[in-house]
Amino acid sequence: MAGFSFVAFGMAGAQSDAALVIRNNHEIPYAGAIEMPVSLPDGEYRNGNTTARVDHGFARMFASLKPASSVRLTRVGNPANNNSTIETFSGPFGVSSEAGRLRIKHRSNAIASIDVGLVVVPGTTATADNAISSFDPLGSIWTTAGDGTLRSSARVSGYDVTLTAMPYGRGSFDMTAKVARTSAQAGSAYLAIVRRVITPSINASRLRFNGREMKGGDSPPTWDRDFWYTRGVDWISWRSKGLSFIAVNGFSPVPTIKRDTAWVEGSHFYVWEKTRQRSDTTWLISEIAGPNPDQAKSRYMPVTPYAAVREGDTVSLKWRLDISQSPATTWPESQLRVFAGYRTVSKTGNDVTVSLGVPGVSFGTSYFPYSTLAENFDYYRTPGLNSEAFWPTSPVMWKNWRAYEPRMRTDMHIIRSMGFENLRLHHLELLRTLPPADAFAFLDFIMGNARHLGLHVLVDSEGPADWITGVLSRYSDVVTRVELENEVLIGGIMPKDPAR
Repeated sequence: MAGFSFVAFGMAGAQSDAALVIRNNHEIPYAGAIEMPVSLPDGEYRNGNTTARVDHGFARMFASLKPASSVRLTRVGNPANNNSTIETFSGPFGVSSEAGRLRIKHRSNAIASIDVGLVVVPGTTATADNAISSFDPLGSIWTTAGDGTLRSSARVSGYDVTLTAMPYGRGSFDMTAKVARTSAQAGSAYLAIVRRVITPSINASRLRFNGREMKGGDSPPTWDRDFWYTRGVDWISWRSKGLSFIAVNGFSPVPTIKRDTAWVEGSHFYVWEKTRQRSDTTWLISEIAGPNPDQAKSRYMPVTPYAAVREGDTVSLKWRLDISQSPATTWPESQLRVFAGYRTVSKTGNDVTVSLGVPGVSFGTSYFPYSTLAENFDYYRTPGLNSEAFWPTSPVMWKNWRAYEPRMRTDMHIIRSMGFENLRLHHLELLRTLPPADAFAFLDFIMGNARHLGLHVLVDSEGPADWITGVLSRYSDVVTRVELENEVLIGGIMPKDPAR
């Protein structure tokens, strides 16, 4: 996979010393499945009751971790001994397939069934409720690989749908769906991946909708402005026959479309996740294209409701169904954080560490006196101001910028004393309106003070390559981050931008 290196261990000693470390950086416990690409030899890794299997560069395990804790697993089995029944995948829960439907059992008793369908409704009127009434299961045959993965595929209305499901016997069922447009665009349409989960006697339903917890199993119809940047249902939980169920959604960007000369978002920023519960059925609806009337009216970030997916584009989605007999109170939050949140892999010696969440954060603030020196919020106070905008410059003021050194030095001391570690210099290309010697003299002053105060600096990448190269090479010890793009959702991506 891109972004990860795979290392072959040639000596038996190196293989026997290989270890897999799982670190929970969250302040709440986590119990559930983990899957990550790792550069470790194939085999079984174990520490007490925690077992992981590494197969073809992927580690899979079911781990129980206390808050801010870790477990180190060492290699105990050969690849030839790997099979789908090792402890990683054993447990009271199992899954089987029948006529395209997945059936989940708990100690041989059927507890749930899952069907998946792709709903395509031409036009610009369909909603999530139409997704339910139009639902038709894919019905394709599931095949089981040697590592326990179930796979299925189908072609529907000009789309190829590829499904994978990974069951863990201790109660996690992770599924991915890839929806690829294989035919030419046929105009606007409602498009959603829909999962029908049937469990008897549903009760005690709750869901988290864009960070807000509420009772019930139906995602609300309200859509506040701050929901533009999010994706709907984070998770939905319910009880059935003495067991607790939770469905957790990942984050899936929608494909871009071309509007005028720019590439912009389609119907939403993310695939919108919606839910409905009817009798014993929970409907999980991943809306790739659909209604979004309020945001379509936005002046700065409009969308295109029912935006057609372009031929060749693919949407990748993931979700988890987790089942527990007696979950902790933090169960929904921990499942969301680990399944949909930040995870990373690092390597030290023969140890590979999978980190769930981050051990800490580094705080920063924006500071750009090269624009604010002109007091740009009052156009008429500054002589020679070149524009009435957020980022003007004043040639008159710039001739005397060194007079403001005490003020800027004080500002940077205040920033550091407040505990910030990073300084963001935004729209740095404005300095290119000055003669190069003047621009770099000013930056020498800013970077010198940052260096003295122990501040790191973030710069953006606007401007020609020689300008960016000059800045980064001159201040490589201070500039530790480069911002590729700012507020890309407003203006979109222009054809020339990817090359930059």
